[in-house]
Amino acid sequence: MYLSLNKAIDWTLAPFLVFGGILSVPLAGITVKKMNTDKLRLIIAIVTIGLGLLTLGKIFIK
Repeated sequence: MYLSLNKAIDWTLAPFLVFGGILSVPLAGITVKKMNTDKLRLIIAIVTIGLGLLTLGKIFIK
């Protein structure tokens, strides 16, 4: 996206994002392993629909 808009990528954030991702993997694995799959699917569905509606709202309501 940034490359198509000829904008520079802020590489100073990259190490922090990678470090946060690495730290979150074990916690996410434990959480998913212990959680009921039906509840997890419901939570993912609600968050996905909510983010989709928020994105559509930002597109159409300027």
